[in-house]
Amino acid sequence: MQNRIFRNIIIAITVHFCCITATFGQMSHDDSLLLQNALDFFPCEYVKSTYYVVDSVSPSEKYLENLQIKLQQDTVWDTFLGKDYIILTEVEREYILSQSSQSYLWRFDIPNSTRIPPDSAWIIIGNDEKQRELAMKEALRQRDTEAYWKAVGELRPYVFWFARPMYIRNNSVCLFTFQAICGGTCGKVIKSFYKKESNEWVEWVRITDGSF
Repeated sequence: MQNRIFRNIIIAITVHFCCITATFGQMSHDDSLLLQNALDFFPCEYVKSTYYVVDSVSPSEKYLENLQIKLQQDTVWDTFLGKDYIILTEVEREYILSQSSQSYLWRFDIPNSTRIPPDSAWIIIGNDEKQRELAMKEALRQRDTEAYWKAVGELRPYVFWFARPMYIRNNSVCLFTFQAICGGTCGKVIKSFYKKESNEWVEWVRITDGSF
């Protein structure tokens, strides 16, 4: 499945400037693994073969407020399964909050990637929705039930936003957030602590899991 995803991947870039922006010429190996984990989270049979990925994140007030609430206590519990937890030191909490307040500019090193202007992410989603609505209306006009339901079930493009990976404990633990939007009617936000096991990043404590 991984080969199917990455063979057709196209990276779409949206840049927002706010606060201080950290820029990197290439992704580190750890960054690359985290991105791959996020992309692989979504089975490719449910989405179009083209993925769009926003290359930077400017932290919103809502994002920062949510993170501040999550890190008020030193013990942070998994809100998804409720089994695991991480105990953060005061220094670690302060570091994560300070890093999360900075914009982060990704430099993708993924084959077949393509950059697009800042506001293109929502344009892509909007155009896809318009094309779907036009196909549905035309099918209704033609009284073509098969074409109508084909338009309804047409695969949607996914647009990903990746927050800045925040590594702690000698790069053995990382807090990583990503958001995926699949049109105007669906999406998901996941914020998790990952831990490194045998040179692989494994999701450990999921502190946010939102669907819409």
